[in-house]
This record gives sequence, C-alpha cells and structure tokens, in this order.
Amino acid sequence: MTSLITAVVVFLISKNLGASTLGDFITIITYISLFFLVVDFGLNAIAVKDLSTDEDKIPFYFRNLFGLRIILSIAIIFLSLVILSILPYRIEIKLTIALGSFLILFQGLFLSAIAVFQTKLRYEKMVLCDVFGSIVTLILIFLAIKTGANLLVLISIYLIGAILRVILGFYLVSSYVGKLSFEFNRRLLTYLMLSALPLGLTIFFAQLNASVDKIILSLINLPTSLNISNSVAVGVYGLGYKIFETAILFPTFFVNSSYPIMIKHRNESIEKFRKTLKKLVLVLVSVSLLGIILGFPLAPYLVNIFQKGGEDLSGSILILRILLLFLPIFYLSALFLWTAVTLGLTKILPLIYGFGSIINVSLNLIFIPKYGYISSAYVAGFTEFIILISLFYFTLEHLKKYEDKNLAFGKNLVFTQKESS
Repeated sequence: MTSLITAVVVFLISKNLGASTLGDFITIITYISLFFLVVDFGLNAIAVKDLSTDEDKIPFYFRNLFGLRIILSIAIIFLSLVILSILPYRIEIKLTIALGSFLILFQGLFLSAIAVFQTKLRYEKMVLCDVFGSIVTLILIFLAIKTGANLLVLISIYLIGAILRVILGFYLVSSYVGKLSFEFNRRLLTYLMLSALPLGLTIFFAQLNASVDKIILSLINLPTSLNISNSVAVGVYGLGYKIFETAILFPTFFVNSSYPIMIKHRNESIEKFRKTLKKLVLVLVSVSLLGIILGFPLAPYLVNIFQKGGEDLSGSILILRILLLFLPIFYLSALFLWTAVTLGLTKILPLIYGFGSIINVSLNLIFIPKYGYISSAYVAGFTEFIILISLFYFTLEHLKKYEDKNLAFGKNLVFTQKESS
C-alpha cells in the first residue's frame, strides 16, 4: 500500500505542482525511506518463525518487539537527523525530512503488530489497517494539493495516516496480546538481533541501492550542459524510476508466494528443487520480456499521464526505457535472493548487497557530474546485474557442493516417513 500511495502522490504532485516540487518530494521520501526499512531489520522473520511453533509466547515476543522497536526507531531517527544536519539541503527540505523521520517510529510500532497478525495468519487485519491508513492519507493529500499545500503539510498528512494505522493495528492486536505494554528481556532481544543481523543488513543495503542515486542527484553538481536544477533532475529521474518500480512489484509478490513451495521442494530433494527453480526462472524471464515489449512503446504515454501542461518530461521516458532494458535482471535477482535464503545462504547476502552498494555509490559519484541523471539509470541496472551474478554464482556453487548429500538426505527422509507409517 505504501508504494501505491507514493505513486498516486507522485501523480498528483507532478500533474499539479510540476517537476521541481516533485523532485523535492522524491528527495524527502527517498531520504526517509533509506532509514524506513532498517527498523524492520528482519526481526519479524525470526519472531514469526519461532512463534509459529509456540503461539503461547506471542504476548512475550510482542512486548519485547514493541520495546525494541521504540529504542531502535529513536536511534535510527537520531542517526538520520545527524546525517541530515551536515547535508546542504535547503532549510525547508531539512525541516520536512525532520518531521517525516517520525514515520520511522510509527512504522516500527506497526511492524510489531504485523508479527502477531502473521503468526495468527490474520492477514486481513493487517490489510485492513493498511487500507484504512492509506485511504485517509490519500483523501487528505488530494485535498491539500488542490488547495496548494506545501510539502511540510503533505508529510504531516503521511504522519497522520501512519498514526491512525498504528492505533487501529494495536486495537486489533490487543485481542491476542492482552494489555499493551513493552518490556526488555535481554536474552530474547540479543537472540533476535543476532539472528536477524544478516537479513537486516541485506535489507539496508538493498534499500540503499534503491535510494542512493536520487540522494546523490539531489546533492552533487550536475553537468552545466543540462541546464537544470537538482530538484528538476531528481523529479525527471525519479518519475521514470517510480513508474519502473510498479513493473518490479510483480516478482516480489510472485517470489513471496512461491517461497513456501521452494522450501517444500528443497526439503524433498535437490533435483525437485532445481526443476522448480528452472520453472520460476522461465516464468519471470517470459514476463519481463513481455514487460520490455509492452513498456517501450507505452513509455511516452505513461509519462504523459504525470506531465503538467507546458513541462518537458521527455527525460523520464528515456530513464524508463533504459531501466526496462534491465527488467529481466531485476526479476531474476528477486528470485535468486529468496533462493539463497531457501538454501540457507543468508550470511553471504550482506556481503553481496554491500558490495553492490559500494559499486552503486562509486559509479554514481563518478558519472553523475559528467553525464547527469541518465548515467544513474545505467548504474542502477549494472549494480543489479552484479548482484544477480553474485547470487547466481553462490547458489550454483552451493547446489553443486551439496547435491549428493542433500539428495541422500531427501531419500532418507522419505524412507523414515514410510517406516514411521
């Protein structure tokens, strides 16, 4: 729902306020989102896995997740503000980001409730909270933009929606955890943090890869030949990237729904797992190629939907088309990320995505001053290509190394089950 809200807000701002304001909005949202997902840190994945085998611990885990997320959110907000203080943004941008940083806290609180909903398989309650907060946010933002509100007001509305979502979430979760309170069990919190560390670092680096290009574009000197401001550059690039992001939502949902099947087939035999993986690759490659075929001719029409009368957003069309060329790479990297998780290769993931972040930042710092926002699209695709090659290499090596062992394990497991029956 967050992606949907942002897409609608991008449309409203671009259509009514223009590329420069859109660029400022994308800068603000991108900076906040850089820290936004860190508060997750993979803690829910560990908690849900534990609670699925012992639901009696739900109140205990919730209280500790609640407490941990408060401390973690405050620390992340403080860090974001310290970094913000040394960045050369205009004062109104800094004030808006400072206000928006409190979204990190409310995201953390809601994630604690999500852990309970996931454990109890009550996804409809999680969706209800998201839809409720999103509807309120969109209605208020639509009215605010139509009355000429500034970005500070828009971010304030985001906060209102986030607060309402948490209030409803905590009301619904109280039936499972009793009285709402928090605690700090050192042993549990240490276990959760250490267990979630590889996934948490991976989430951070993945978010960095998705955000750093726009952050650098908003700060660094652009080629004089472009004759545009940093805000407009971020607006033009960010619009093309936001449209592209809607195209890469499919592999996220597809792989997430396929993940339980991958685990099941992995436990049965490596051969069955390999066949499943090949089928998933075939589907994702086919859909991504279809996306390229349809996306190229549709790009001008898609960008035109967001265009304010009199403004030239042709640069967004080029950005979208460049990114579409890398669509199969983005689709397959989503698959091989969860393939690595399925095979228990979580410890290597932070190294892969961290290396990708180093490449991403370095190349953007080198090429943006020379070629502007066009280079960022190529860098984004190239970085994802490096990540995919790394994921593919380690996955393949793991399958080769343990194939005989895992096949034998699969046979023994089936034999044991037959014996026990």
